[in-house]
Amino acid sequence: MDPVLVIDNGSGDIKAGFSDGSPKIVPNAIMKRKGDRRLITGPEIDNYKNFGSLLYKRPHQKGYLVDTDVQREVWTSLFGKNFLNVTPSNCHLVATEPMFNFAPVQESFHEVVFEEFGFQSLFLGTGPDFCAYKHRGQPTETGTKSKSCVVVDSGFAFTHIVPYYNCKRVEAGIRRIDIGGKALTNYLKELLSYRQLDLNDETYVVNQMKEDVCYVSQSYTEDLRVAKKKLKTKEDLTMDYVLPDFTNTYRGVLRPTQKADKSEQVVRLLNERFSVPELLFSPFDIGLPEMGISDCIINSVSACETKMQPSLYSNIVLSGGSSKFKNMIDRVNVEVRAGAPNFISSVVAQQSSDPELDAWHGGAAVAQTSNFQQLSVTKQTYDEVGHARCKEQHALAWEQLVEF
Repeated sequence: MDPVLVIDNGSGDIKAGFSDGSPKIVPNAIMKRKGDRRLITGPEIDNYKNFGSLLYKRPHQKGYLVDTDVQREVWTSLFGKNFLNVTPSNCHLVATEPMFNFAPVQESFHEVVFEEFGFQSLFLGTGPDFCAYKHRGQPTETGTKSKSCVVVDSGFAFTHIVPYYNCKRVEAGIRRIDIGGKALTNYLKELLSYRQLDLNDETYVVNQMKEDVCYVSQSYTEDLRVAKKKLKTKEDLTMDYVLPDFTNTYRGVLRPTQKADKSEQVVRLLNERFSVPELLFSPFDIGLPEMGISDCIINSVSACETKMQPSLYSNIVLSGGSSKFKNMIDRVNVEVRAGAPNFISSVVAQQSSDPELDAWHGGAAVAQTSNFQQLSVTKQTYDEVGHARCKEQHALAWEQLVEF
């Protein structure tokens, strides 16, 4: 069989690579520095060293693909000889799409895949579907292999909670929270720009800062009290973040508080470190009338049949880049266990070593199945019957996957 390219086409980053290799992560955007005319496509980011004042033009808005011209340009660079070196007409494609994708958006995606790039075939699914496929067969506490799980996919634009029972998606239990990595980064920019230093144009730098310094609080009220009084704790909450100068340093450095050198630009972080990820658990903090992750998991599982609930609670899978915060699993375990019904004996939240790549690894696993080619939509089928028939085949493919 010809090679299979797997693309997790996220609205923030693209994770792409051949199914028998390792993925590469690049921004899904065209960027330029403020005041500079040169454009940088996502895969070219490694060729640049100065990431200050980067402006972004993304193909996705609110999680959905709306600008195929930008997506085409990013993919063209991604497939080039200097990066993946892909000849689309000689390979198959496994790709992700957002939950509840609109038909016109999916039709535009088909046009890009088949008409403009000419891939031999396409297997399409959502990030949670691929994540559930990756985690199928995980051993449970009883020693049996699990066929059920709740996928918490916290990405760039949204956080989705999707239950799967006996390898089938339970539509009644799907929930969405309008908080993702983008909202968290913007919130951190707002806090720091108001209190210390104007960082509104430094999206790239603040996003790195968020990844380096933020963590999920185990007791938000207590941590706020400590921060307010600046009490000494076993792990001092106050830390300094030295901003990169893009001459000698290209990523910020986290360190204990100390007197800054004159050549350094330093941001002092206290309650910002845990207040930003807290939005995932309490969107009300910024005026969003929505449930947080823990309450949403309980609400999602409660919408499923009673017989399904024990196996769902015992296998909660955290995936996506916004689930990588320190203490995330512990907080989910504690809060979901406290809110679960009395007949639930076990609540287990887990995540892989790199949850950001779960969907990609699930796509790579799908590409290895014996009936992969039969389940994919071929270019010939698309040319003959068009988008509508292809959409039906995508839905049927997941039901016919072997060993799911």
